[in-house]
Amino acid sequence: MRGPSLRESPRLLRVRRQPPDDELIDAEQFSFLGLGWTWGLANEAALKLRESAQTWTESYSSMEYRHGPIAIAAKGRVTWQLGDAPAGLREQVEATGARFVESDRDPLAELVRLHALALIRARRLGVDPTIRAH
Repeated sequence: MRGPSLRESPRLLRVRRQPPDDELIDAEQFSFLGLGWTWGLANEAALKLRESAQTWTESYSSMEYRHGPIAIAAKGRVTWQLGDAPAGLREQVEATGARFVESDRDPLAELVRLHALALIRARRLGVDPTIRAH
């Protein structure tokens, strides 16, 4: 089974430059969420930010997150949904004070945005993203 072509998916064409803001760069913790194939992407996003900027990250299935791990959501923390979020999840996360990030861009394009965040955050923290901590 092949994925959509550029002609079939206008979401793939909406990769516009949107630099991360200070609230996102300076967040204390990040939880990445996904459903189906984007759950794997959420795992990759968490790993990249953890490795590149030595940042506390977690990754979960979107449905699993709302039944326990949402307990770590709080002001100064970010919950980043890759792909479409389940109904009501945004409201649940925002009620904790955490920032909820979701985009209409293709989830793979969001991974590119995450890589940019990881590099900017690493520089701000004085971390060399090309050298592993251990």
